[in-house]
Amino acid sequence: MKTLADLKKVVVTGSRWHLEAQLPLGRTWTPGIREVGHTQSNSFAFVNPLTQKLSWCDWPKRSEVELGDRTFTIDTGHSKLCYTREDKYLEDNFTDYDASPNNHEVTP
Repeated sequence: MKTLADLKKVVVTGSRWHLEAQLPLGRTWTPGIREVGHTQSNSFAFVNPLTQKLSWCDWPKRSEVELGDRTFTIDTGHSKLCYTREDKYLEDNFTDYDASPNNHEVTP
């Protein structure tokens, strides 16, 4: 991805993203994989897996975001929110993951 328009094309309802938050004082918080529940022109929302409610995020300004191949990082000023598309996260962290469209399971 190179532009915010590219980002908006891949952050769509139903897409799944692994979140890792880099907090102040070197702390890290990893809530896991979240699904996008809704998108609109000025914001998007992830579904909270515990409450099934939407947690809204404004689309970042270009100066606040680093874009990569299937990843984006939002710098909030005090923390960094690093999102990796689910298929890339699983490919990078589980050697047996098959990313073909017919198989979205991790083989034992």
